[in-house]
Amino acid sequence: MGTQIEIRRETTVKETKIETTTGDNVTVNHQNDVKKLLDECQGYHYSQSSNFSKLARGIVYGVIGTIWVISYSKEGFVLSNIWLFLSLIIGFVYLAVDVCHYFFDSSFYRKEYFRLEREQEKDNSVAEHNSRLTERSQKSFHSIVAKFVILIIVCILFIIGFCIQMI
Repeated sequence: MGTQIEIRRETTVKETKIETTTGDNVTVNHQNDVKKLLDECQGYHYSQSSNFSKLARGIVYGVIGTIWVISYSKEGFVLSNIWLFLSLIIGFVYLAVDVCHYFFDSSFYRKEYFRLEREQEKDNSVAEHNSRLTERSQKSFHSIVAKFVILIIVCILFIIGFCIQMI
């Protein structure tokens, strides 16, 4: 008979989960715990990715709107400096990258759903599915990093252009 191990873990709702296992079940319980933690991390990733995109999109809309307001005069829409123009163009590039990111992710998950449904009887279907999800998650993270860099560029260009406009 294996040794008994007591595992305490704080859950997200501040409950303490206590498991007592024997040595034979440690490997199975460990794999289940790792799976739960991976699912939890994936959920946080999706949540934070969505929050980031909403906030960043709002900032870009704000920049575009502010450029419109400060650039509109009696003569119509006139951008007085290159900084505001570049910020405006890169802001639209950000929105295009954002749309492409979500389009490609949505297309992938739809295609993956039907593939998994079709191949669910195969012994290695879960492992292949997890592998494809991991790969997509990495690509999605790269898109988030690219969007963050574009957002920083938009904001810097906007701040420079706005300061020049106000002088």
